[in-house]
Amino acid sequence: QVTSGTDYRIMINVQSAVNLPERIAGGLQPFVEFAFQGFTAMTAAVSGRNPNWQQSIGMKINGIGDAENDLELISDSLQLIVYDQMVTKLQSDDREPNAVHEQLGKHFIGCVHIPFLAIYCNARIDAYLRLETPLFSTNSGKPSYIKVVIAIDPAVIPLRIPSTIPAESNESEQLLRKCYQWKNVCKSQFPERRFVSLVSDANGRQVLACRYN
Repeated sequence: QVTSGTDYRIMINVQSAVNLPERIAGGLQPFVEFAFQGFTAMTAAVSGRNPNWQQSIGMKINGIGDAENDLELISDSLQLIVYDQMVTKLQSDDREPNAVHEQLGKHFIGCVHIPFLAIYCNARIDAYLRLETPLFSTNSGKPSYIKVVIAIDPAVIPLRIPSTIPAESNESEQLLRKCYQWKNVCKSQFPERRFVSLVSDANGRQVLACRYN
């Protein structure tokens, strides 16, 4: 429930990353840039393929009024973008013979996009998230991950998505039975999670979700 007059923020604690691709010449100075609703913030740059930032940043959530469902209407995504900080030496100036001029640049490493609704539904995300990295990198196909803890401050009651209303289906009775059995087994082990095996097609009929993969 949203409290009137309260400023809500997304609190991001970026902890570490694993297996980031190095430069061809070696070395790496990665930092994380956060972007949400047009605002950006960033961590300090640290060294290595497996950096350890341990840094927290808060970003204000805009577009919240007094209605309880205002959070549900936010369609923005939180973007975490990992860059490699590059330091380039500039040409010396004869007027300042003892001065060293350098220029800071950044090279894209990878990113992850987290829909705000995912944060709202889970109340808290504490996980290793796989980075989307360029097709050609020095990682030889090995995935890169970033460890983050994300929550809304002050805390809100997580959004509960209602169960799917039963509908007609073109799937066989045997397949439907297997889907329901799978869902019941999963719910018994993880009651707080949402499991979906059937989705609705354009005609409102239930279809096995993986047929759209």
